[in-house]
Formats: sequence, structure tokens, C-alpha cells
Amino acid sequence: MTVVAKNLVDNKTKVISTVTGSVNEESQSALDVTKLIDSTSEPRVSVVNVHHEILGTGKVTLLFDEREVLELTGRGNYGLKKDEEKIETEITDKEGDIFVKSDANVSKFNLVLECRKESGFN
Repeated sequence: MTVVAKNLVDNKTKVISTVTGSVNEESQSALDVTKLIDSTSEPRVSVVNVHHEILGTGKVTLLFDEREVLELTGRGNYGLKKDEEKIETEITDKEGDIFVKSDANVSKFNLVLECRKESGFN
């Protein structure tokens, strides 16, 4: 199965997407920032909230380009607790796109990914 990503909300300040996949997903696009509303050159987003359901004992990893930024297991949420900060792209990230991958111990995963539009948008 391939990763399926769908934008639910895409406005001037944020984008909320659903992302689903299964076992042994190679790094695949979860959010292409160049296709977002009002995107200009070099758009950048930050991950502010992730609701996740990972079935199996494995992990799902979020990446900015090739840089791993967050590992998720089980069911839960990242981003609403005061010690969990937003995850931002860095200058070294080529595009600022978000990718997702899973390991052999994940049977299926579902994510709701909320991102803030930081720069590169009208």
C-alpha cells in the first residue's frame, strides 16, 4: 500500500491533512508545500500537532526532506503539551516538504497532521 495524504483544511495560516499507510512504507510525501494555497517561492511550514494511531508494535517517522524530526508509536497526540514545541524546517531542508515512513512492525497507521504556514506564502 502507498501512503495516501489528503488536505482537509488549507487556508492562509495553516493546513490540516490526513495521512494513512501501512507496513514498510518507504519515505513518501505526506505534504507537498509547493501545492498549498498562496504558496510562493521556498514555502516553509512547521508541525504543531499530530494525532496518531499506529497499529502494531512499530514506529512511524515524520521527516522534513531527509531529516527525521518525529517518531510516533501507538495511539496519541504530539504537540498540545506545554513541553512539546512545534517542529520547524531548517535552512538545510531543501524543500520543506513533509515525508512519512513506517517500519516492518507497523500493520497500518493513521495521522492527522496540523501544520502552520511559516513563510513563503502570500
